[in-house]
Amino acid sequence: MNIRPLAPYFFLLLILWAGQARAQTIYKCILDGKTSYGEARCAADAAQQVLISAAATAPAASAERSERLRQQAEQLTKQRHQREAREAQAQQRADKIAAKKQGRCASLKLQRQWAEEDAERAVRDKNAAKAALKARRAEQKLAMACPD
Repeated sequence: MNIRPLAPYFFLLLILWAGQARAQTIYKCILDGKTSYGEARCAADAAQQVLISAAATAPAASAERSERLRQQAEQLTKQRHQREAREAQAQQRADKIAAKKQGRCASLKLQRQWAEEDAERAVRDKNAAKAALKARRAEQKLAMACPD
């Protein structure tokens, strides 16, 4: 299974998943000369200081994150379009080659048919061996160029 074409979508999914982490308020508590940091408010008798406020950082971070995600989505879309264009060109080349081979095979089949008809008519003629050889060579050419 080839996962490579799905990599940009996994990356986008990872970015969206990581974006679910919200900014948290961080409190600095000082109690009896000991400093501690946490997400919960400090005890009533401890000195409390708010280091990072979720309300203050969330809108700016969210706007930056949204812009970054939008740019990444545009880049992924551009890469996908480029890849699809390359694949379409490769398919067109393959179709052109296949059509050319079909035309060549059809031409060789027709030449073989004509050589066989000439060999049948030449049975009564002095050129029978030459016509049979020509028919056999046409058959061999066809078998080499079009094995199916």
